[in-house]
Amino acid sequence: MNAICRGLLDGVEARYETRAVAMRRGGGGGADRGWVLEHAKSGSALGEYDFLICTDKTAAAQHRKDLDRELLDDFVQPASAVPSVPSLALMVAVEQTRCGFDSLLLEGHPTFSWLARDSSKPGRRQGGGMECWVAHASPDCAKRLLKSSRRRGGGGPRGVREAVVRELVPPLQRLLSELSDAVGAAPPEVLVAEGHRWGAAFPASSFAAAGSGEGRFYLDERNAFAACGDYFSPFPGRVEGAWISGTLLADALLARQAT
Repeated sequence: MNAICRGLLDGVEARYETRAVAMRRGGGGGADRGWVLEHAKSGSALGEYDFLICTDKTAAAQHRKDLDRELLDDFVQPASAVPSVPSLALMVAVEQTRCGFDSLLLEGHPTFSWLARDSSKPGRRQGGGMECWVAHASPDCAKRLLKSSRRRGGGGPRGVREAVVRELVPPLQRLLSELSDAVGAAPPEVLVAEGHRWGAAFPASSFAAAGSGEGRFYLDERNAFAACGDYFSPFPGRVEGAWISGTLLADALLARQAT
């Protein structure tokens, strides 16, 4: 999923799988306007930076201590108020489907919202005619399944993953059969199946606050802080929205640097 980002960062120093905590160096001008980043678990120093850019809305959540909540209150309050919708995904390896597409957006489907043939991505083609697919549950289906899992006492991570496989594999098999170019194709045999849950996958509305770059990003020059992501307009919850938000913020920061 992060292959595009890793490709764009080629030649740029980047640290992965590291949760950082942003601490202000001080309240004065000059060098004190920068930020000190620390490792959230070990407290070890991650470096000092002139400007801080946040792309993760959950960094503003009450249970997180990633940002100086007092200093960045104008961002933290509206960001933490943006509701999120959970998402469930099913990942399967199946026999060849003979489906004539690699991805499909399903509007109004009772079970799925999006399908993608993961093995169609560069470098991921499988041998022996096997295909890998990822299916995202529709928002209503995800809510129903999570509610059902909690009632059964299986609302924990493992229980949800098992429920995703149990409840979504049969309808996915039927759907792939219906979408196959082969008339009357039987449902493909599932060789491997795994479920996944994102507790706060998609924003249900857009960020709105003063300084938000016409709703496309957030820029606080006084505190050397900015934010962008898929929770800004015009397409909240979609990769297109994240791309537009990040690109417009980058343009604004480059223009600021040039003046």
